[in-house]
Amino acid sequence: MNICIICAKSNSERVKNKNFLKINNKPIINFTIEAALKSKIFNKIYINTDRKSFSYHNKKVQIFIRPKFLTKNSARVLDVVQHQIKKENFKHVKNIFILFPTCPLRNSNDIKKVFALLKKNRFKKQVVSVTEYIPSVDVAFQIDKNGQLRNFDKKRYALSPGNNNHRKFYYCNYSVIASSIENLKKAKKLINEGSVPYVMPYLRSIDIDERFQLQLIKKLI
Repeated sequence: MNICIICAKSNSERVKNKNFLKINNKPIINFTIEAALKSKIFNKIYINTDRKSFSYHNKKVQIFIRPKFLTKNSARVLDVVQHQIKKENFKHVKNIFILFPTCPLRNSNDIKKVFALLKKNRFKKQVVSVTEYIPSVDVAFQIDKNGQLRNFDKKRYALSPGNNNHRKFYYCNYSVIASSIENLKKAKKLINEGSVPYVMPYLRSIDIDERFQLQLIKKLI
């Protein structure tokens, strides 16, 4: 049995109420719910939120109201997910996908490809969606204590010399995180070294953290 947990608290620091803002008269969170439903992977889709007024009319979608202490900015996503696992006592659940509403351009095919990687690794390893840094940090400058540009210290960071074959670096884009429930129960961090990457293109990886990203997504949808 596979389930999906969509983490969507009401308060947010930079873009107020970003999980529930509307794009084309549709709440941002609905794009993620629809992608999860369209993937046809999940027996149940949970909206983990503190927003009691939110509803979505589909028998597979269920609202889980998180306690107040997990609505603070200091609360980790892992704490939120592990709390729900304990409360719901998911006896027949084998795998959990964690999705975030602020990545509305991620689609059902992305979710299905992550699931395929999870199966390929016999459900023993976490699968995490990532995006390549553009440009590579290998060609970056640093700003020193005098406010001047300095070449990136490749020796300090054990990077290969700059040439046309720059090393690639990736960041977790928080579009899709998938893991067995057993691994999540004992996890100390949400993202673990040794996880299997699912590489996504930059445009589908945009995560709304600033208002300009919201405006960009409005133009892309």
